[in-house]
Amino acid sequence: MRLSFLKAAVAACVIMTFAAPSFVAAQDETVENNGGMSMEAVPAADALMVEPEVEAQVEVQAEIQADQEVAPIAAQISVESGFAYESGSASNGAVYLSLTNNGGAADSLVSATADFAGSVELHTTTIEADVAQMRPIEKIEVLPGATVSLNPQADHIMLIGLTEPLTAGDVKTITLNFASGATAQAEITVMSPSAATDADHDHGDGTHSHE
Repeated sequence: MRLSFLKAAVAACVIMTFAAPSFVAAQDETVENNGGMSMEAVPAADALMVEPEVEAQVEVQAEIQADQEVAPIAAQISVESGFAYESGSASNGAVYLSLTNNGGAADSLVSATADFAGSVELHTTTIEADVAQMRPIEKIEVLPGATVSLNPQADHIMLIGLTEPLTAGDVKTITLNFASGATAQAEITVMSPSAATDADHDHGDGTHSHE
């Protein structure tokens, strides 16, 4: 009888030994299942996702801030005393005015446009062998605190290919473009040469010389 009891005990131990791994595995699986039911794993990428609208706003704000940091301070240019001589039958004309730089940085007039001329150029006049010579220039610089007066004997704005005559008493508007990116609208009063104090250099009769 003792032998039978020992055999039964050994058999029970063998059964428990083989059943233990399965029991532990089943218990681990249950823990994993319960863990999956109690808390859902969140991938790191999903946790860091940003709404598209929020991301776009952040990008726009960054671009605006960058532009503000690198944008140059535009010089403040005031325009005064704009006038032109009446053209008569001539196809070209000229504009004279004063540019005053009220800002703290130098700026330059680099171009101009007018809806009553085919093209507009910056010119300067020099005297060579008692003959007035005109040639195009790239810019007219205005230093801080300075005033530059455009006149027939120096720098001026040429209106080339007038689409309508310049008649005394008319007021025209041209757009001035500066190197800083600033623009200005200038009103130009058309005058007769006899009404001007200085009409020595006539841009309308075609007798001047171009380089």
